[in-house]
Amino acid sequence: MPDTELSRSPGVQSSANVISSPVVMEDFCIGCGVCAGVCPSGSLAMEICGGQYRPVQCGPCPDRCGLCLRVCPLADCAENGATLAEEVFAEEAGLKQDALLGRYLETHVGAVGDAGNRARSASGGAAGLILRGLLQCRRVDAVAAVVPTGEGRPWHAYEILTTPQELGASAGSAYQPVHLENVLKGILAGPERLYAITALPCFAKALRKAQKHLPELRRRVAFVLGLTCGGCPSLAYAQAESMLAGVAEPKQVFYRRKSNTGSSRNLDFVAIDPAGKEHRLSLQGTGGFLWANRACLYKGCWFCDDVFAELADATFMDAWLKEYEADPRGTSLVVMRRRELLELLEKQRATGAWQGRPIAPDRVVASQAKQVRNKRLFLRGRVELLRKEGKWAPPVRDCPLCDDGRLAATAARRSLAVFQAHGSLRGKLAQWLEGNVGRSLSPLGAKLAGWRLCWQVAACLRKHGVKPSHRNGVILLGRILAPFLGGGGW
Repeated sequence: MPDTELSRSPGVQSSANVISSPVVMEDFCIGCGVCAGVCPSGSLAMEICGGQYRPVQCGPCPDRCGLCLRVCPLADCAENGATLAEEVFAEEAGLKQDALLGRYLETHVGAVGDAGNRARSASGGAAGLILRGLLQCRRVDAVAAVVPTGEGRPWHAYEILTTPQELGASAGSAYQPVHLENVLKGILAGPERLYAITALPCFAKALRKAQKHLPELRRRVAFVLGLTCGGCPSLAYAQAESMLAGVAEPKQVFYRRKSNTGSSRNLDFVAIDPAGKEHRLSLQGTGGFLWANRACLYKGCWFCDDVFAELADATFMDAWLKEYEADPRGTSLVVMRRRELLELLEKQRATGAWQGRPIAPDRVVASQAKQVRNKRLFLRGRVELLRKEGKWAPPVRDCPLCDDGRLAATAARRSLAVFQAHGSLRGKLAQWLEGNVGRSLSPLGAKLAGWRLCWQVAACLRKHGVKPSHRNGVILLGRILAPFLGGGGW
């Protein structure tokens, strides 16, 4: 049953607002902040709890409003990505349909021609190129994107940017919690302007649902540009990576700095210490352990069924394909759903600002094969697990893939075991984060604390029968040193 709801579990929502809904009460909230940003009475605000953003009630909630529930991307409703896409792209002619990409016009591969922009950008810099083009041709007045704050935790936040120079600060990736509350309040309360917003798949869904109910938002947000997503980690991830790099209290962090050597997968996590010194950690080595084992993900991320931001006007991602990984400068893949943006890309290609060409849609899907398996093929097992336990699960679409091979079955069982292991890890990681905020440690002390955490994560996975991915000497070292650092395994 493709594109239908797989789960409408016990406890179907009849809540007064999102705070008392299963999404928040059962810890599925992904912290997008759209509910708080559009609340007509200003009764909701986003706060950090355990390293994750959550809505809290900060004022009286009017009876029978329910707008926060109607815009929540994980709330029970009849709308899913497919049904919303029918409305969002109803007037766009010539769209094709793919079970995983959603609706699309064309798919492209390439990179920006400017070497400096490409070096600073995530992958090949396609998203930044389109955003700059929209500003320069005055198709939008401002862009809402994530930029580094330079002021310590939480390190990155959404801001409204109005010039190509300001937009340059948003280049790169931010694997951490951010929210749209303040940006949406500014858009709705500010002057009549046109905006483009960058968004993860769940954020894009919340924005589209909000546009459906708020004409002002529908009128003012002209474009939503999506990013493929394998899941959003809590602030515990950045804290742990910083410690592994030898910095206990970083002033700023950067998640994917290119090394420009070897291949496009040779990326570094960078922590800036209070003195302004840069500390790098290879994500191919020690720094890749927590990400490879999905150790710090939001619970809601395990129930997302959208890899390619199907509700965005265009979606951007890395070209994780063998023929492009050999270029350490990075290469972009683009899924275009608006002809206006496709024409803008073609104009940039004609000037040499974009060096790219069309690529087959199945190659785009292949580039994100791991995320496709996790978000679509293995999603059923996680939903059915909660069903059997009589618990609520977010409504998701059935998987369009069919693969009953032994390898797929083994991988599905592993995925389910990893999810169960992280159920017990989540609270402990939040406690670990709180225990390390403001902690004064030497570079070696910070690294020891990070190594011990990796060992504890590995031990927890093994307890659930999961062999950790991306294993290396840090696990053995952490195990040896754990008795001297206090405490044991979790």
